[in-house]
Amino acid sequence: MSKNLELESKTLITPTIYQNIVTTFAKENEFWQSNYYFDDTNSTLKAAKISLRIRLYDDHAEQTMKIPTPKKSNFHSSVELTDALTLSEAESFLKKVQTGDNANFNGSIGQYLKQHFPDINLRLFTYSKTKRCLLNGPQNCELTLDETHYPDGYFDFELEIENDDAALIQAVLQKLKHDFNFEKIPEKKHESKIARASKHKI
Repeated sequence: MSKNLELESKTLITPTIYQNIVTTFAKENEFWQSNYYFDDTNSTLKAAKISLRIRLYDDHAEQTMKIPTPKKSNFHSSVELTDALTLSEAESFLKKVQTGDNANFNGSIGQYLKQHFPDINLRLFTYSKTKRCLLNGPQNCELTLDETHYPDGYFDFELEIENDDAALIQAVLQKLKHDFNFEKIPEKKHESKIARASKHKI
């Protein structure tokens, strides 16, 4: 189990800007991940601004929960709980859920749910698939470029900058905005991946 405080900026960008950034900076890694999202029929977690998902990679998996924290800056802040899973554990869990079983989480996330949402009946309600590209950006700040595909065929591109230093995030974002000629979408208009996956489910 890991517990991390996340401070990050998220910006939806055009395919052209995505391609320009990807080809400008040194690539550290690139991979695909599948994201499966959970809530109950009353959207209880959504109302609490909590997101819960299982992620599948080529050779491993994880279950993660993002819990909002009081804002200390203009950027999104949350505590992320992560429990490692084997690929077979995750695939077996998803298969059971997709055939009608309840989504009963174990690990630190299961403990959190039992403590805060003891009667919640979770279900798998949507998913997405993301090609993630990690780049060494300005001031050696890591950039994450995501190309995400949704169940109805819609796809989009997103720039994420995650760092412990809010001032560094701001400086890097401003430089990218200047160098690649784009403006950050106002926060109220920028939907999270889980919100976009919900909007584009089938």
